[in-house]
Amino acid sequence: MLKKLSYFLVLFSCLSFSQTITVDDTSYSETQLANLLLNGSCVDPTNVSYSSGQAVAQFDGNGSTFPLSEGIIIRTGIAKNTEGIFTDTNLSSQLNATGDPDLQNISNSTGQTDPVTDTAFLQFDFVPISSDFSFNFVFASNEYGQWQCGFSDVFAFLLTDSSGTTTNLAIVPGTTDPITVSTIRDNAYNGGCTSENDSLFSTYNINDPASSTINMRGHTSVLNASSTLIPGNTYTIRLAIADYKNSTFDSAVFIDTGSFTTEIDLGEDTTMCAGNSIDLTTGLDEADFSHSWTLDGVPVVPSETSNTLTATQLGTYGVIAIKNGTACQIPGSITITDLVIGSPNNLTICDDGSASYDYDLSSNNEALLGLDPTIYDVVYFATPTDITNNTPITGSDITQFSVNDVDLPYTVSIKILNITTNTYCTAQIDFQLTLSGTVTATTPSDIIVCESTTTTTVDLTTQNSSILNGSNAADYNITYYASQADLDNQNPIGNSIDIPSGSATQEIFVLMESSSNSNCFDTTSFNITINPL
Repeated sequence: MLKKLSYFLVLFSCLSFSQTITVDDTSYSETQLANLLLNGSCVDPTNVSYSSGQAVAQFDGNGSTFPLSEGIIIRTGIAKNTEGIFTDTNLSSQLNATGDPDLQNISNSTGQTDPVTDTAFLQFDFVPISSDFSFNFVFASNEYGQWQCGFSDVFAFLLTDSSGTTTNLAIVPGTTDPITVSTIRDNAYNGGCTSENDSLFSTYNINDPASSTINMRGHTSVLNASSTLIPGNTYTIRLAIADYKNSTFDSAVFIDTGSFTTEIDLGEDTTMCAGNSIDLTTGLDEADFSHSWTLDGVPVVPSETSNTLTATQLGTYGVIAIKNGTACQIPGSITITDLVIGSPNNLTICDDGSASYDYDLSSNNEALLGLDPTIYDVVYFATPTDITNNTPITGSDITQFSVNDVDLPYTVSIKILNITTNTYCTAQIDFQLTLSGTVTATTPSDIIVCESTTTTTVDLTTQNSSILNGSNAADYNITYYASQADLDNQNPIGNSIDIPSGSATQEIFVLMESSSNSNCFDTTSFNITINPL
């Protein structure tokens, strides 16, 4: 008798002090349950239906360690049986014998052939006001452990768009596999099968019922379902779960309140140059929403309450749209950073004594400056006055810009034009048109060497100083070629040449070019004479 009393005292202590979820299956209508999910999204559900108030209910985490604090529970059977610590009782219940064609197809796709039954669901239509759509959930089942290697109850979050296309959002991350006890399980609790995505499994209550937060055998970690929507289109979401084969060993899904997130899409983070502007818009009807805009967390000045803001400064723009007559708020943000413009190259032509020279300005183009040519144009100007009058260099003058010899060096200016807004960036970038000095390769003396018994190796670099004839070696590149054809085809021989025995003379061709402008060069040649032994 004393042992029994001690047992009941311990059990009472666990029940009294363990924090667990509670389930309310009487206070919420189906519409209120849908609103519980959509809380904070500013979206109103319509055409709401559910299978039963006993199977679809509200739950409260009561500050327990259960990973969701509040939301709705959908269970195959009686949702109320889920509350409290794990007692290994009320694991099975049945409210109907109804199947579901979508859940049946999903079950069949996993290789199961028997019918699904005891379907529970919450379904409603909604019209999103942003493209982002996601919610957090936990899957729990009394099949975990003993039955996780055999068969699986099935559930799905079925999103149907306005064209009638239905997609199951309840899938194992990174796969197309439906979430079941077969696709998320840990073989530590049943060695009869392998683990599958065990990192997504969270808690097995049979091993430690005193620490449990729900009266079910096991559950996953928090998972997320998401999709990209078209704002303004009508969608139907059906959150459904069913037993497989029979009504024993219920399964349930917990969906977090307010996790149907909505965020205003102001566009991808972007760049902007000084002098330009970007129009930001929420796309929301001003008759339904008021707006509050900020820049780097500070309200914009002057205050703007419309759905559109013209951004003229760099920084992070934020907006909060408040649905009129409600406390519903939708946030959005975008970061605008400075447009990085690369540096143009100075253009150099070899001085050949001409009275004028033609330069190809287009080599300093959008690609060189790191700009997106679908957004920006590089525009060239010949003088400051031309910039003031917006008279750019155009047509063939861009690729054949002629400058008189006496006017060199010459400055050309670049302005960046945003072709989407037809406005110039403030920045003005200059580059120079210059001449390189004439390159003169001095013909060196021939090299005379004695023949060796095998191959004669001749160091060609001994000719460099003669070819330079006093010019700065750092300003020029010298390369050697075994023939005129090799010079024409740019096939150099390096800094030395091996001449086989028996040869008498080898002509070497020389290319001397400016290190700053390869178009400025000169050529020469010399002979290597081999004296016989």
